[in-house]
Amino acid sequence: MPGLFKPRVVTGEIMRTGVIQPLPGIGDMIWLLPALRAIAEAAPDGKITLFTRATAQAPSLFRNEPWVERVVALPVNKRGFLSFVTNMLTIRRALREAMPDRLYVLHHSPRYVQAAKLSGVKEVLGYTPAVKKIIDTGWARSLAFLQEIGVAVADPYSRLSVAEETRRAVADRFAGLARPWLVLAPGASNPERCWSPENFAAVADRLVERTGGTVFLIGAKSEADSIGRVEFLCKAAASVQAMVGQPLEEAMALMSLSDGLLGNDSGPANVAAALGRPAYALCGITQPARHSPLLHLILPQGEAAMAAITPDQVIAKMLG
Repeated sequence: MPGLFKPRVVTGEIMRTGVIQPLPGIGDMIWLLPALRAIAEAAPDGKITLFTRATAQAPSLFRNEPWVERVVALPVNKRGFLSFVTNMLTIRRALREAMPDRLYVLHHSPRYVQAAKLSGVKEVLGYTPAVKKIIDTGWARSLAFLQEIGVAVADPYSRLSVAEETRRAVADRFAGLARPWLVLAPGASNPERCWSPENFAAVADRLVERTGGTVFLIGAKSEADSIGRVEFLCKAAASVQAMVGQPLEEAMALMSLSDGLLGNDSGPANVAAALGRPAYALCGITQPARHSPLLHLILPQGEAAMAAITPDQVIAKMLG
């Protein structure tokens, strides 16, 4: 649309640009990263205000990204008519408090467009029926949306950075540990996506045996039991470091310093690839977005099941 994205002045200030991205996962946020960056690049001041769920951890993910000016938390999405009304009112209030002049809605649900219009946002851009019909991940759908409305996407791949001081602190902390550093992330928000602790432990032992390096086990506090189980089963315990519940920025710094990451189809694999490190995602029952050339999918041999992926298959993929 010619002229649609020319800067315009609103009450003497540069036009403010907002984006609603309501998907709750870290992986979801990484999938939509190319679209978010492209929208910021099209904004008059090169910045966006991001409206999203707290569970996506956008403040930590984007702490080193200057094009994210502000993150505004959206309410937890609950079912039921009363919850729907409450959510709509809360979204409307959030939009009014951080009122953008132009708002992009990266989601198929009409309620976010409706809430934006009710809040008084001057210009709301949402998915068209053609974009909503795309049967794919949010990555493909969001890029099709931007193409349709004429926003240039210079880079279709997800890329993140970490503050250098955080990288240095993590590098100093583990400076004495043998290289290569290989990160294993055995958790996932959906238990059905999780490979067994026995398999992760078998791979950890094989990695240490084959490379002589160090294996890091990372995950949230809620994943402490599964990480503890993997650590307990590892025979090469002296070369395994378990890290549970560390701040996301520190986990990201470790990923960026590592030689590779193995995880379920979940946030860590997506983040590691966006940080420029080889990431291997165990995809027994899912097919994630191809948002990075560094994201390598490990698929089951035969039936679609996590148990159909073997440690031998993983080692062959990671070490060639």
